[in-house]
Amino acid sequence: MSKEATSYQLEQEADRLFVQMMRTLAEAVDNRCLVHGRLRYIDVPLLNKSIHLIMIYRQIDTINQLSKELNLAFATINRMIRVSEAQTVNRKSVDKVIEFMYKTADEYEKNYK
Repeated sequence: MSKEATSYQLEQEADRLFVQMMRTLAEAVDNRCLVHGRLRYIDVPLLNKSIHLIMIYRQIDTINQLSKELNLAFATINRMIRVSEAQTVNRKSVDKVIEFMYKTADEYEKNYK
């Protein structure tokens, strides 16, 4: 097998692993950010990692652009990615991030197949 063919095969494997990683991270966020009524406790390091991966793979340059994409307030996203006194956020906000992660994985999977 030529180096070029090997590189394409490795790229396909990386794409498959990315899709798996996004789905696994979405599940981790869902499990770790526990629901408490209308709120969810937030795991800032996990949400920070997840949100920034979304931004990288969706080619979203700013938090402001992401807030428009997710239909969330800029302050809400900041609360999810920055360490602060806040321990909870509206449940629907975290749910939107989780859904967007699954959507990103699905679209990425569809495009590389």
